[in-house]
Amino acid sequence: MDDSSLDPETAVISYSFTSKSLIAFVYRKGEKLKSYKLNLTLAESDQLTKETHQKIKKFVFYRQNGKILYDLLLQPLKLDGIKNLIIVPDKSLWKMPFQAFSADGKSYLIEK
Repeated sequence: MDDSSLDPETAVISYSFTSKSLIAFVYRKGEKLKSYKLNLTLAESDQLTKETHQKIKKFVFYRQNGKILYDLLLQPLKLDGIKNLIIVPDKSLWKMPFQAFSADGKSYLIEK
């Protein structure tokens, strides 16, 4: 992979559903590609995405909701030192508002 345009503070995350779970592939400049099995099925992702969009439409999506999503989809990926994310979602994750995730429950990722 030609990573000449990536800086050390950027990670590329590609999600892929298998028949039983979700796999996240994480690439950082100068490192080998890592994979993480996440505890989420496609059916669970579909439901979570639907619930998230309902909360957004009703204006009841808060930073704490973003923290729950962050803990499920990003926290297990060990992104220490990363300031920029390039996310390639799969299936219903395309509808997930990654910018509204919250690492600390106090601010959204987009704010950082």
